[in-house]
Amino acid sequence: MAYFLDIRQTAKYYDAVMQVAALTMVQIDNPLYQLHYEDLVADPQGQLRALLRFLALQWDDSILEYRRQGGVETSNTPSYQQVSQPLHTQSIGKWRHYSKQLESSLSILQPWVKVRKN
Repeated sequence: MAYFLDIRQTAKYYDAVMQVAALTMVQIDNPLYQLHYEDLVADPQGQLRALLRFLALQWDDSILEYRRQGGVETSNTPSYQQVSQPLHTQSIGKWRHYSKQLESSLSILQPWVKVRKN
């Protein structure tokens, strides 16, 4: 948790983790599938079908009914409220609210950022 007490230290930690991940993917020739939330929200079925093809898995219509998959009991995790909601666009671009706080770390994060115009 010490890495998350300062925004610049957090950015450095994120950069280090991403460098290790990128190097590992190259060294072990492990394919990586990137799915952007913005694309998922815009076209859930198309994006999920592409992901399943990448994973060599079959499509099942119940995938789009993920909110009903959990049964009647509720999860006791902090993220339950978020993951039980339908896909939405409300969070897209929210990071921009913190752009001033992120200014000091942009040079560190830039290699990992692809800014989208949403």
